[in-house]
Amino acid sequence: MKQLISILTILIMTVFTHTEAVALMRCDSRTSSGGVDAWPWSVAQPFPWSHIEGYWQVGDLKGSFIRARVLSSNPSRKILSVSVYDEGLCEKPYARGTGYIDATERNVVRALVSDGIYKYQMKFGLFNAEDVNADNLTCGKSIMGFSMQIIGHQDRSPVKPELTQTMNAMLKKVTVDLPNLCKRQ
Repeated sequence: MKQLISILTILIMTVFTHTEAVALMRCDSRTSSGGVDAWPWSVAQPFPWSHIEGYWQVGDLKGSFIRARVLSSNPSRKILSVSVYDEGLCEKPYARGTGYIDATERNVVRALVSDGIYKYQMKFGLFNAEDVNADNLTCGKSIMGFSMQIIGHQDRSPVKPELTQTMNAMLKKVTVDLPNLCKRQ
């Protein structure tokens, strides 16, 4: 009986933690960090390949952007180039990598990115607002979800456990005239 109660307690805590993390993904683009990947990847919509190219702001982190560019696209696989900017678009990206999706998995792009010190796994997916408990009127019908986690050092040394927490955020596409923006600064 004690084992059953312990298992139920763990199960309830896990469900609550997941629900709490998903609740953070509101239209105000807040980001959340922690051990839980908040996005329900199994219900991701077909990936928006025709609209993914460009710059995306990472949650509410000022100056943090991701640039996505389709490198290759054919019926059996698609390849996405990813650049991560942490100090504004006029600076050099601090991390770069490649995402890949094949014909058997059409909805979630996973990318491996490196900044020269760490290796990161990133995931991108498009969700219906209802699937992430968001309001259609405020958020629109679709939300681009993003998660990132350190998965290793470039030199293969062990990573401290506190560095392996997952960062979850909504991505907002931004329209920017980069040459003119950076000339003014």
